[in-house]
Amino acid sequence: MNVHEEYSLHTEINWSFLLIYKRNDYITKGFNMITVDDIKQLIIDCQLMGKWGLDNGISAEIPDLILDVLKPPCDFLGTSTNPAIFINQFTYRQLSNKHPNWVLNQTIAIKPTLLKQSDLDIIGTIIHEVGHAFNVAAGIPNTENNAYIFEIEVLLKLFNGENDLLSNCSAQNLKDYFQSRLPNYKRGIASNDYLAKLVYSLNKQLNLDPTLSCPLFKIKESSFMCSPLKFFNPLKPQTSYDTVTTNLPSQVY
Repeated sequence: MNVHEEYSLHTEINWSFLLIYKRNDYITKGFNMITVDDIKQLIIDCQLMGKWGLDNGISAEIPDLILDVLKPPCDFLGTSTNPAIFINQFTYRQLSNKHPNWVLNQTIAIKPTLLKQSDLDIIGTIIHEVGHAFNVAAGIPNTENNAYIFEIEVLLKLFNGENDLLSNCSAQNLKDYFQSRLPNYKRGIASNDYLAKLVYSLNKQLNLDPTLSCPLFKIKESSFMCSPLKFFNPLKPQTSYDTVTTNLPSQVY
């Protein structure tokens, strides 16, 4: 597979993970319910998803990750408004002098303000940052587009697999989240065919943006395998999990 820029597939793709299963019309748990321990478990779940692989055929053993919850006044993560970042070579060089516990390409740093956001925003943010760790581990370019792909696929798979953190999340909650993220995704679809197919299929399933048309991607609509959005109550799958360990300190900074 040619991944010199970003991974892109032109073959038929199994989009079964795009079928949104409606368990019940739950209301989200709301705000301030996701804990640091929950985030640590979510990272482990993301590691498992990375090990099993994405639907584009790419898999990777994400290494042990450090979760660093920063405290003011040492919570500066750059000029952007992002409440969380993956510590790559650039952020490490610029910011690590105040954070001796950081390990290059193995650290996710978050601001305390992230924990005040809605559950789904916290979950989506963490999955996206683990996506950057996945990119590095897989040996593919560590771009936002590739992290978007990981974010979308893993969030859908965890939702459909009835992950505990998403147990109170409804299909409408999920739609609202992807609606808020769509402007970010749209910035990358022109340069990444796989992301374009993924976003277009997601849009068809959830009707996020009626103006988002296939010609935008310069690919034929017939190349997509979009199934109608289906709602039903699946049984919780009995999955045998492999053991994946993480270096997540009991004390965060």
